[in-house]
Amino acid sequence: MHRGIVSLVLSTCLVTAMAAVVQGQPAPPAKAPDTRSPPPPMVFYVARGEPGACGPGCQEWIAAEGFIDPNAEPRLWELLRKIGNDRKPPVYFQSNGGSLTAGFQLGRLLRARGFTVGVGRTMPATCDRRNPADAACDELKRSGRELAAELDTRAGVCASACVYAILGGATRDVGAGAKLAVHDTSMPPTIRSYDEHGRIVDRPLKLSAEKVRIALAAGQEAIATYLKKMGISPDLLTAAHAVSADSLHVLTRDEIVAFGIDRRETVESTWSLVDNAPGVSAVKAIEAREGGAFRKAALSLTCRDATTVRLQYMHETADAAESPPGLRITAGARSVPLVRIEAATPGADRPRLKTLGAELPLAALDAAAFVIEPNATSGQDSDGAAPPSVRLSVQGAAPALAALARRCTSGLQ
Repeated sequence: MHRGIVSLVLSTCLVTAMAAVVQGQPAPPAKAPDTRSPPPPMVFYVARGEPGACGPGCQEWIAAEGFIDPNAEPRLWELLRKIGNDRKPPVYFQSNGGSLTAGFQLGRLLRARGFTVGVGRTMPATCDRRNPADAACDELKRSGRELAAELDTRAGVCASACVYAILGGATRDVGAGAKLAVHDTSMPPTIRSYDEHGRIVDRPLKLSAEKVRIALAAGQEAIATYLKKMGISPDLLTAAHAVSADSLHVLTRDEIVAFGIDRRETVESTWSLVDNAPGVSAVKAIEAREGGAFRKAALSLTCRDATTVRLQYMHETADAAESPPGLRITAGARSVPLVRIEAATPGADRPRLKTLGAELPLAALDAAAFVIEPNATSGQDSDGAAPPSVRLSVQGAAPALAALARRCTSGLQ
C-alpha cells in the first residue's frame, strides 16, 4: 500500500469527531487545487463462476474492490436492491482501505442483511491476469453487468478500513493465505475535499494538542463501540493501536481466531491455477491448529502426463527436529501413502517445511475431497515418531481442478 493511502485509511474515521471539535472555528483558506486525482472508488459487481467457484454449493458472489470512499455504502445498497432479496451471494473484499466511517456503514449494512463476507481477489474471465489494474478491466467491472470470473481467496488482501467493513458479515470467511492488516488512527495534517473537477483539495488543519487528543480519543471510542456491536474482541483495537499509522500489522491466524473475526480452527483457500516450472499447477493453502499452534500447509497438483498428476503436500513443522509422520492421502476411492520428497533447509527467520508426495490418476481430480490422515498400516513413521491424531479434509472437485484436468489431457503443461 502506498504511504499516502495508508495515512488516509484510518484517519477519515475521525471526521465526525473532528467536526465537533472544530465547530465554530474559522476555516483555514483553501489552497489551489493540485493535479492529483483521488483513487478510484470501490466498485461492487456480481461475479459468476463454475459450480464450486466460491466454495461448496457456491457459484456466484459479489466482488467489492478498491478504495472505500464515502459513497461506497449507497452503491452497495443499490446493487443489493437490483439483485433482489431472493439472492444473497457472499461478498468478497479486496481493498487496501479508505474511509473508516464508510467501512462502518458497509459493515452495518452487511450485518443488517445477514450476508456472508470474506476476503478474496476476483478475476473477470476477460481481464488480463498479468495486468489486473488495466483500465479496460476496471471499466468492465464498473459496467453494471454480471461477469464471468474466478475467485482466489489465497491472494485476498483486506487492510485498514476494509477490516472493519468485513466485521459486519453475519458469517466471515478469512481463508488460508488471505491477509488482514491493521494500524492505528492518526490526525491528518489536512482536511481533504474535492473540487468540481474531482481533483484533490487539501486544507491545513490547525488544532491545539488538547483538541487533537480529544479527537483521537473520540475516534478510538467510535471503533470500540463498533467492535462491541459486531461481537469482536476489544483486543483488535489494542492490536491496531500498537501499530503506527504509517505502518501495517498483518494479523496472525491466532489473532484472527482470538479476536472473533473467524473462529474456525481449520481453514483453506480456494484452488487456484499457478503457472510455474515444471508446468501449471492447481494450488490450495491450508491453516490448521495442531498441538495448540496454527500450522501452514499447501496442496499442489501438477500434470505428469495425460493420465497422471503429482500431488505434493507441503507442511510447516514446529522445529527442525520434528520428523514427518506416516501419512496417506485419500481421493475418492483411491488411497495411497505419501512419500517424502524433500526437506527445505530452514532459515533463521522462516519455518521448516516438509514436502510429501504421491502420484494420482487424473480421475482423482473429480474427488469431492482430499483427505490426509495417519497411515493406518503403520503405528509410527520410519523415524520412530508417532503419527498425528489430526485428520485433514479439504475441498476437491473445484473449477481449477477441472481446468487442470483439461490442461493435462490436452498436453498444455
